[in-house]
Amino acid sequence: MSAPHSDRNDELLVPFLQVPESEEEVLLEELLQRVECLLHTTVRRKVVCTGSPSDQEDELMAAIMLRIIEHLRRCKHSYVVGDQTVIIRHFLALCQAIASTTLNDYLRLKYPRRASVQNQLLYVIREIKDGNRQPLFALWRDAEERVCGFRAWQGSKVVVTHLHHLLEANPRLAMREALPAEDTKQLPLSRVLDSMLKWLGSPASFDTVVWAIMRWSGVEEQCEVSLFHPPGEEFMAREPVSPDLSPEERLLLNEYLRQLWRDITDLPPKHCAALLLHLRDSQGRGILSFLPILRIATFAQIAAAMDMELHQFAALWPRLPLDDHEIAALYGCGASSVSVWRMRARARLLKKGKEV
Repeated sequence: MSAPHSDRNDELLVPFLQVPESEEEVLLEELLQRVECLLHTTVRRKVVCTGSPSDQEDELMAAIMLRIIEHLRRCKHSYVVGDQTVIIRHFLALCQAIASTTLNDYLRLKYPRRASVQNQLLYVIREIKDGNRQPLFALWRDAEERVCGFRAWQGSKVVVTHLHHLLEANPRLAMREALPAEDTKQLPLSRVLDSMLKWLGSPASFDTVVWAIMRWSGVEEQCEVSLFHPPGEEFMAREPVSPDLSPEERLLLNEYLRQLWRDITDLPPKHCAALLLHLRDSQGRGILSFLPILRIATFAQIAAAMDMELHQFAALWPRLPLDDHEIAALYGCGASSVSVWRMRARARLLKKGKEV
């Protein structure tokens, strides 16, 4: 069957849609690099706003990129077979939508009580009236971000001041400044929002307001989640192995690690590098050195698995673990590509019953 017309898809995608599958990797990475900075800005703003650990940014970026890749491949399959049931008219808009959905999934999983606070705030914004029986507050969009403020401000852009930064960094102190003579926890939410906005003097990100109210009211909920595990499967942070293992347990563990290493060496070299050079324990310390110590793999075998010269690997050794930007510099690609390689590696190992 001949390839269909491409005019219904974004012209940015035409080269990727038309190239054979065996040659698509380079074009796929070019597309991801085109949106990498935009998505990093969106994710970083969300991570800072929610007070999430900064290393969560890599996992969120990888999850977003994987979903974008899945959609691109569905689109390409539809294009090749000629049915065009999957069409991407605006690639950048699609990426923003996927990022928004992924971030919302993350927030829903990590902060289940946030939804309650958000719904209360949405009710206040919709229902509270001023003296003329007109809505006192409003909610609108500034680019890709939801913004809230007084109705008279509707449509204005957010201009971030030192007060906005204080509200994000220290909501309790901000509320003491906004309502210095009152016990804010005894006030209705409408009064709190009114005082907060008057103190700011301008619109604010809706997410910032939600998180500020959560922290001010003492809602502190965090559970470890991963967007790459099946729904309902909790992510467990694994500590180093206990030194009190019995000889039998040590033998079993050693055999497990040897099989895990064999599975890792079956991965593509770039996927190996993204996984191995980034390996760290729950405190962020590098753990790749355990492989030679436990005689699971030699330095030369580790380098070979990553298709790397031994002297090059030896030069990297003192700096391990590396972050995604450092690994990307080694391979001449974007940090998002490294995140995707690592997530693909983990997904493949999970299918074999292993987890790294």
